[in-house]
Amino acid sequence: MSSPASGLQFNIRLIDGGLTVGITMSSIPEVGSPEGLAGVLIDELKKRNIVFGLDEEAILGIMRQRTLDEEVEIAHGVPPRSGSDAEVELLLLPPSFTAQAGEDGRVDYKNLENVSQVKAGDLVSRKTPADPGEPGVNVFGKPIRPPAVRDAKHPAGRNTVVSEDHLEMQAATDGFLRWNDDKIDVVELYAVKGDVDLRTGNVRYDKDVEVLGDVTAGFEVLAVEKTGLAFGTLLGALGWLFGVPRVWALDLWLSRTRLLGPEAHDFTIVCRKPAGFPLKPIAMNYTVFVP
Repeated sequence: MSSPASGLQFNIRLIDGGLTVGITMSSIPEVGSPEGLAGVLIDELKKRNIVFGLDEEAILGIMRQRTLDEEVEIAHGVPPRSGSDAEVELLLLPPSFTAQAGEDGRVDYKNLENVSQVKAGDLVSRKTPADPGEPGVNVFGKPIRPPAVRDAKHPAGRNTVVSEDHLEMQAATDGFLRWNDDKIDVVELYAVKGDVDLRTGNVRYDKDVEVLGDVTAGFEVLAVEKTGLAFGTLLGALGWLFGVPRVWALDLWLSRTRLLGPEAHDFTIVCRKPAGFPLKPIAMNYTVFVP
């Protein structure tokens, strides 16, 4: 390349996709001041749309030192700032169904991590928004887009709620967490479709539990019935006298009456099946009632 009027001859090379310009001078005229020749070269560069980040001091230095056949960087753009993907942190997780070690270090395979209980309003996951980064500018004054970033979504399943700003996911009701494909549900009824055994471990959950199979000897189910009345001691005594099934039925009937229903509160029912009891999970097979 050349500027016939000034006698300047040069070669331009774009570096890093237009973020930098290198120039190699092959001819610099003897006449003319360095300042004047530098101004002519800058005008020539602008005619070629190299308008951003020109290093006028570097160009003036070339003319003063008459630097020939050596590449000098004379323009620098601004590289884009890379952003970061959005991330969702799971603060509470559904159960892993792994065995828990006791205080003595022994693993108790009856006590698995099988219930991850939550209350309404509990924070399940928190999102860090994506940082889109910032665009750069090349030596032609054109924007350079930063690399694209990815968004992330909460694993919002049933009975969960995501905040308006999409930064938090909470449990919408009391219950326990359960994976549903890649979503997390909050489920109220803890249902054991088979037997309570080494596969499931003991069940401890302070809402309704339904066992469709057998409660194997030596295992236990502990739950909280949500329709109990204020007369816990009386109901406990009735449970010992008349059996747990009848007290459950009485409790349910009383909780639906207009007089005593508003007095309903929680009490604990413990079902523990000792060895030798019949296999079917009928309430009368279980021995402990704790108000």
